[in-house]
Amino acid sequence: MSNSHASTAETDQNQGNELKTVCNSDSVNVT
Repeated sequence: MSNSHASTAETDQNQGNELKTVCNSDSVNVT
């Protein structure tokens, strides 16, 4: 259970980083 929970937390962080990267890329493209 602990391992699964940790994996979920890591996945959430990775998704957040990906979203930030996408937002940055969009801003650059718009500019």
